Amino acid sequence: MRNQWGHIRRWTPRRRWTAATLAICVPLVGLWFLLRLLGLEIVANVAGLVSLIVPLTTGVIGWARTRQQPPVPAAEPSPAAVSELVATITETMDRVQHSIDRQRALAGGLTEMRDRLTQAAERLTGRRQALRLQLAAQETGEPAERDQLKAENARLRRELAETQERLRAAERLRDDVERRLAEAERRHSEAQQLHRQASTQAEQATRRLADHKMLPAGPHTVHSTAGPAIEAAKLMGQADQERARQILEQVDQVLHQDADTLRQARHDLTESATTVDRFENAGARDESAQHANPPAGNAALPSITKVALAAFAFLTSVAIGTLIAYLLGWLSPPRDTIWTFATDGSVSSSPAVAYATVYVGSEDHKVYALDARTGDLRWTFITGGPISSSTAVSDGIVYVTSTDKNVYALNATTGTLVWSRSTRGPITSSPTVANGVVYFGSDDNRVYAIDAENGTVRWVHSTGDDVSSSPVVADGTVYVGSTDTKVYALNAVTGIERWNRSMGDSVFSSPAVNGGTVYIGGYNATVYALNAVNGAIRWTYTTGNFVYSSPAVVNGVVYVGSHDNRVRALNAATGKR
Repeated sequence: MRNQWGHIRRWTPRRRWTAATLAICVPLVGLWFLLRLLGLEIVANVAGLVSLIVPLTTGVIGWARTRQQPPVPAAEPSPAAVSELVATITETMDRVQHSIDRQRALAGGLTEMRDRLTQAAERLTGRRQALRLQLAAQETGEPAERDQLKAENARLRRELAETQERLRAAERLRDDVERRLAEAERRHSEAQQLHRQASTQAEQATRRLADHKMLPAGPHTVHSTAGPAIEAAKLMGQADQERARQILEQVDQVLHQDADTLRQARHDLTESATTVDRFENAGARDESAQHANPPAGNAALPSITKVALAAFAFLTSVAIGTLIAYLLGWLSPPRDTIWTFATDGSVSSSPAVAYATVYVGSEDHKVYALDARTGDLRWTFITGGPISSSTAVSDGIVYVTSTDKNVYALNATTGTLVWSRSTRGPITSSPTVANGVVYFGSDDNRVYAIDAENGTVRWVHSTGDDVSSSPVVADGTVYVGSTDTKVYALNAVTGIERWNRSMGDSVFSSPAVNGGTVYIGGYNATVYALNAVNGAIRWTYTTGNFVYSSPAVVNGVVYVGSHDNRVRALNAATGKR
């Protein structure tokens, strides 16, 4: 255990706090991801918040703790480390000395070139003055003599122009040499300064070895290598100018190389100076004495490290346990689509859910019973025509109508037929079950009341046209619309008509009854509110297109859609939006 935890004990406080923060935050983030995957948003948000708070808190505490830590005395340097430092400084001194020698040689060659260029410029200046005097003498002579000396005059002018051009070239080259000479002297001074710095560091490191009787202290000798001398040009012609330019290009290369050398030497000396200072400030405490008697086991670990390890183990166990539960299916995340089931036809029917089962009809002539949790098929029942109406479930029986003109009662568990009753027309009206009676309309212009238990007809009421509207039963009255434009109120027990009210156009909408008022939509783009007792119109609201939608009434508000692509919310008492 002593070797196992030794490297952690030697960590700096800042590293311990950083490791502790990571040990807690990493499993927290993993746990947050798993909880989000499982849809546990509240718990996941708590885990995410904690994963943000923990690094902030531990960072502040760790900063405060590290500020209180006493300074750790520097360990005594080993002889090998000091010897290596001396070798490094010596190598740097050799490079700097080589640069000093090269700069000295450059300075000498450039000085000589500058002197020769100065001499050449003086000679050219004298030659230019002599040519100007000869030309002046010719111009002041006799006219006859001037005619004879025209050719000599032209030659002198050409020579004068050439001399002036050479003089300008010599002056430009001398300026270039002056600049490079100044740069060489500056580099030479910089190299000498670095060499003195390296010598001082070498003496300090060597003295430290001598103090430990590892080697005798003494002067350090550097074997230098002289740089190449620079030849100067006489600058008497074009070839001399080209040679001078080539020499200056070589000078530029040497200056560039020495700049890189000095830059690297400065960097190396900065690092070695840091090491020398650390060696000079090292305390007398020996590193082996610091760890001679460490506590047994992991008791030497800082408290924050032990807490972090315990938190890491706990949170990792929770995250792994959650992941295993998810993989085994013990935890099921909510999904946008839990399941789908494909029928052989379009589905216009609204499903009914009871006994953990979904009951729905399809235009493939079938009634389906599906497991509400998995969507697995439990049973099917085949009718003689498409089913567009919705199913109704009551007392273990599923009631469904079909366009094959029949109404069916099916066992909710097995799907077996309990009874059926035929009408004279297709049925698209959805059945309503109340007080042991099944109510529905048919396209044979009739409203039917059928005994829910055995399928016998209780009563039939005739209207003037198809009945596609689904009946609603409230307070002993059946309310239903017809395509003969009327809404009917029938006695639920006897079928006797209590009242009817014309809407002015066909009624496909199914009524909603609330608070003594019947709400229903018409094909004439109007929503009606009728008195449930006598059918009197309480208010109307005009939409932009016909209303097939069946209203819903909640908390004094009527919600209804229409074919003008709008859904409206109307005041149930006034019909105002």
